[in-house]
Amino acid sequence: MQSIVEINLINNSSAGIKPKKLTAQTVEIAHVPDTVLTGVDGLVSRGSHPSTIRWFGGTARDLHGVNQIRIVDSRGAVLVDGQLNTHYGVPREVDGWVIFDVLKLE
Repeated sequence: MQSIVEINLINNSSAGIKPKKLTAQTVEIAHVPDTVLTGVDGLVSRGSHPSTIRWFGGTARDLHGVNQIRIVDSRGAVLVDGQLNTHYGVPREVDGWVIFDVLKLE
């Protein structure tokens, strides 16, 4: 489902680069729930999975140098707040969208 959101692109460096705020952006967000398993010893292990973001009108270049991404809906609720995850691949452009993964902050 498409949502109109505010995207904050954050570079967590000591260079003093201010976050870039982009309003009225169209995105689709696909969340994957955490994996929770109980071992034979009774201890619970949790594995987090990245959310996949499709951002209409954005480009892979917009994400160059960005470490953290925060996506907020029109009511101010945080939908995504995490690290740009390149483990599964770098941001890629497909048919007017840029597709990328974000792993939530713990």
